[in-house]
Order: sequence, then C-alpha cells, then structure tokens
Amino acid sequence: MLRGSRQPRLKSVPPWSSTAGHDAVEYAASVGLVLDGWQSDVMVDAMGERGAGWTSFEVGITVPRQNGKGALLEARELAGIELWGDRLIMHTAHELKTTEEAHLRMERICEACPDLDRQVKSSTRSNGKESMTFKNGARIKYIARSERSGRGFAGVDLIIMDEDMFLSSSAMDALIPTLATSRSPQVWYTGSAGVAVSSHKRLLQTRAATGTDPSLAYFEWSVPDDWSDLDDHEAWYLANPGLGVRVSEDFVRNERATLSAEGFARERLGIWTSEGGQTVISKESWSKLADPSSVLSEPAVLAVDVNPIRTVATIAAASGGHVEVLENRAGVAWVAERVGNLCRERRIRAVVFDSAGPAGGLKQALQAQNVPLVELSGREYGQACGEFFDAVAAGQVSHRGQEVLAAAVEAGRKRQSGDTWTWHRRDAKADITSLVAVTLAHHLAHRVEQPKGLTRVRGRTSAY
Repeated sequence: MLRGSRQPRLKSVPPWSSTAGHDAVEYAASVGLVLDGWQSDVMVDAMGERGAGWTSFEVGITVPRQNGKGALLEARELAGIELWGDRLIMHTAHELKTTEEAHLRMERICEACPDLDRQVKSSTRSNGKESMTFKNGARIKYIARSERSGRGFAGVDLIIMDEDMFLSSSAMDALIPTLATSRSPQVWYTGSAGVAVSSHKRLLQTRAATGTDPSLAYFEWSVPDDWSDLDDHEAWYLANPGLGVRVSEDFVRNERATLSAEGFARERLGIWTSEGGQTVISKESWSKLADPSSVLSEPAVLAVDVNPIRTVATIAAASGGHVEVLENRAGVAWVAERVGNLCRERRIRAVVFDSAGPAGGLKQALQAQNVPLVELSGREYGQACGEFFDAVAAGQVSHRGQEVLAAAVEAGRKRQSGDTWTWHRRDAKADITSLVAVTLAHHLAHRVEQPKGLTRVRGRTSAY
C-alpha cells in the first residue's frame, strides 16, 4: 500500500550528536500515542541536545491538514511534562475553538491511559481559560493568541504556536519574552501552507532555505509553488506524509473534485497562496546572471535594509555590476556594529539606506559608528529600483547565486508610487530585505565615481 513521503521537501536541522527525541517517541507509545514514521523523525531531529538545553530554540513544521501534526504536538507536550521537567507550557492558536479542541484531545489521551490519568491533578474548561495541571506541578495553558496573550506569565518552557499561518508580530512580542528564565526554552510553530498574511511563517521558511540557521529546525511537506498539475498522484504523496495512513487517496480525490483549484493547492499540496501581483524579475532571468567567479572588488559600497516588522535585516554590497549579500540575520540590534566593523576592515566608500523605510530607525546607531552614510529619499529609492530592473534586463548585473538573494528576487513585487515604483515590502512572498539592499547598493555603486555633493547624514562625509 502506498504511503506518504517521510521526507519533507524542505528540511533544515542544526547538527546534534545526541537527542532526547527517541525517549519522547517511546514514552508517547507507552501511553497509547503511537507516532507515524514522519512524526518520529521530526521529534528526533527537533530534540537534539546541547548541554542542558536543545540545539533548536525554534521548530517549524509546515504540513497539509489532517496529516497528524496534532499528535506530534501532544507527544512533545507529554514528554516535556513527564520526562524533561517542563513546568509551564503555553499552547496557543489563532482561534479559540482550536485551543479548545487541543485541550479536549489531551484530556482524552490522559483518560484513555490509567497510568497517565493518575498524573492529572485537574483539568479546567472555562471559555478561553482552558488548562491542565499535573501532580508534579506542571501545567499546560491553552490560549487564543492576541497582542496581550501571554503577558503576565513567566517561567514558560515551551510555547506552541499552532495555526502559525496567522501568527502576528504583536503576538510574538507578547509570548516570546515569557521564555526568558527557562533553562531549556523551545518554540514550536505548526500549520499548513502560508497565506497572504503569513509574514513570520515566510521568514521561517526563508531562514530554513539558507540552511545555516544555528537554532532553527524546519520541516515542510509541500510541492513547489509553481506546481501546475494538481491531479498528479505522486505529488499528493510527496506533500502528505499521512496519506495512506491517516488520509485516504479516495478522500483526496473527493477533495480535488469539491475544492477550488487554489484551495486544493493550498490545503492538500502545501502550495502557498500568492500574495498578488506578478513576479518582477523572473527566476530564469536571475539565474542566468549567476557567476560563481564573480567577486566583490574594493573599494565597494554597502547597503542596509530592515523588514517592516523588524525581525530580520540585511547588509549587502556592490561594486560595478556585482551584487551580493554579506549578512542576512534575525533582528536589527546587530546591524550598526557589523556595518562599522566592515567599514574598518574593508575599503568601503559609503553605506546607503532608504530613509523612509524601516532601516531609517537605524540612522542614529549607524552615525555612532562614524561610517560614511548616504540617505536616499523616496524619489531616489524609486530611481534605484528602476535602474536595478533595467540592469538585470540588460544582463549588466552579476551575482554568486546566493539562495537567500534568489528567494528575495523571486518574491519581489512592485508598489506603484506616482510615475515610479518601489519594491512592495508588504506584498512580498518572502523576506525581501536582500533584494532591497542589493538594489540600493547597486544604485550607489554607479554614482560614487561621479560625486554630486556631500551626504545629508551626519558622521563622516561621503562623496555622492
């Protein structure tokens, strides 16, 4: 009998030499929760050990619906309570009904196993205040996410972010600080394919695509976003690890006849919903410009960009037609010091940023590094975008084929502004800070050899 693929299409896992995942799988089976092969694989990789903590601070799981992610979360929560000393678990979801269902499922698992049921001290159902308390003092709180959910709590060891397609930055701000005092904190993000508002989920996917994030374990079952044959049965099995186990092929066939093409693509094949607009620079045209031998010559220019929710930033460089990403990391606190070090270590003519964009908030920190700053106006940013597009079309740009930059270019969309256009930050399918940064760097690199005056930013002056 055919079964869904155990191997995700996209996987990125920090290296580990030992794992507590096997213990979790065995304990789950002992209380009647037998995990499928793919669930066991995820548990083993997600629970890699580093000292007294985990190799993965964040665990992201993207899988089409009804494949069994709920059972995987239940196994993780029970292992945390009974094996690993978790004292407080926050199980969150976008909707209240989802948390209520998760609470009910955990109650049923406990009731079905007498040994486990004896460990339960109390279980509370109270319209948004569902919780379970165990005799060892551990608790699971079930809450619907909001900008206030989690505030007032401390000492949380594990946060479950279910329905992460709808995870907002305000909910993250409220919940993540509750992990600060845990000796082995962990966050699990779970959900199906992303939609138009899935900015944080896209960021996770982009970070995983680089394969270099030291604290993120990510697993995604899907077919590529440009997949066109929705009736390809092989694709059904590739995207659904539970097909043939939890979901039948007959049911999927009925889904295909009933759902819209977009709905079937998203819910069963894991194809992310398009956020609108057409790709500006095609994947093919960008790939043709890749040149592994192309290198950054000095003196060069740098550019900085930050995404709207300030969760990721990029430093890019350019010289002549060559562009590349030097740094693409989470957060923004690291940017100014890194720019300062690059300017001291290398021959850098100037550092450019879009003053009207999110990177404008770094202005003072960059000035404190005494680097040669150039501040672009909105009109100049529009010119930069047009110039970069024209240069790509003419084959006058070279790059080293970096995946993070390729993903940003593929996600780039236009935002019309008068007679010009700029990269549309809020309509992008992924993190586009790399695209914005190389656009700005490319613009400045073609102007520093023809000085127009002095920068409009305090600090060391730079010809522009």
